[in-house]
Amino acid sequence: MKVCLVIIYNHQHNNNIKIINKLYGGKFSRIVHLMPFYDGDPNDDVITIFESSYCFQGFIAQGSSKFIKEEYDYYFFLADDCILNPKITEESMCEYFGLSGKEAYIKNLESLTYKKGIIAFPKMNICISKNGISKLSAFDDNNHFMYIHRAYKKLENTREFKIQNYIPTKRRMKNKYKKHGIEIDNYAPPLLLSFSDLVICPKAEVYDFCRLCGVFAAVNLHVELAIPTALALVCKKIITEKELNRQGKYGLQNHVNTVVKKTDEIHKLFNEKLLFIHPIKLSKCRV
Repeated sequence: MKVCLVIIYNHQHNNNIKIINKLYGGKFSRIVHLMPFYDGDPNDDVITIFESSYCFQGFIAQGSSKFIKEEYDYYFFLADDCILNPKITEESMCEYFGLSGKEAYIKNLESLTYKKGIIAFPKMNICISKNGISKLSAFDDNNHFMYIHRAYKKLENTREFKIQNYIPTKRRMKNKYKKHGIEIDNYAPPLLLSFSDLVICPKAEVYDFCRLCGVFAAVNLHVELAIPTALALVCKKIITEKELNRQGKYGLQNHVNTVVKKTDEIHKLFNEKLLFIHPIKLSKCRV
């Protein structure tokens, strides 16, 4: 099995490229860096992206034509401050994430609802959470993805663009989500919420996933709504953290970033049950 590791940078940290390559070099068939406004030396494995970090699903869409290759069985999308357990390689990845070659992976898939501490105001095009106000999307009174549908049609008219499982209405999306065991209540718009700094997509669905990420970026949908929604719409089977006996470590309890001084020290932070740690800042790390 061959895996393409795609590193997504929230900000332009060119110096972190060599650190990431040191951490994962030799563990995956290819490492690709999606770097916003990259101004370094030309490199086939560093793709320049023009997009806001709040919509980094747009990074995936913009870079997809350069990293999608027939030879890869999986595409592993990882934020640069989300550090994998050093024992995870393309050979061990399926064991760690419960994959058999056809499933996708994301932390969880939850309906966007006030029960999760997020209040959605579709007509105002915003959602409010403890992190502040984010742009939601645009819905009409019938809860159709009007702006998303328009963006979809524009892309469809400019080039070949076929997403087999694209479903614009709330009723049809609700039926799709039921296949993943997700319930959508009557008050929530048809969007899903998840931690999106680590996502794994199989080759069979990666093209549709990337293109739908582009649609959601075109309407400024926040990344932690866009990526899980896109994944659920295009993938037949999705593994989530609740199905594993391992998990990631988020926010380090007190939400203080971990700064590692040397790459050789990172393994000390992990045990066998830990998939990854987020966030770990690499800007002051030495190779």
